[in-house]
Amino acid sequence: MKKYIFGFLVSGTFFFSGCYYDVESELYPKDPNQTCDTLNIGYQARIEPIVKNNCVTCHSGSGASGNVSLDSYQGVKDATISRNLYGAISHTSSKPMPQDGNKLPDCDIIAIKKWIDSGHPQ
Repeated sequence: MKKYIFGFLVSGTFFFSGCYYDVESELYPKDPNQTCDTLNIGYQARIEPIVKNNCVTCHSGSGASGNVSLDSYQGVKDATISRNLYGAISHTSSKPMPQDGNKLPDCDIIAIKKWIDSGHPQ
């Protein structure tokens, strides 16, 4: 009887573990018709929502992680100039962000790069 229970538990473990997916591209394939809008990228309309949704949990206020506060326009602008924000979010620097998380969507990274290259428009 113990053999059957053990066998059932082991086979159940394999069955359930085989149903778990953690590969984002397999779960959410890219829509080939979807485009990345990179025209007229301003801080308030495009960049601020990205930063608020992905960065300010750790990077805000006086106790900001790594002393990098991203809860204002000036803070984000300063981080792009002196702290290599683009390198961190594109995972090309030694400190990829979000820390212990997945890279931001490519369109968000492209938008931030365009914003930087355009001179940080409000």
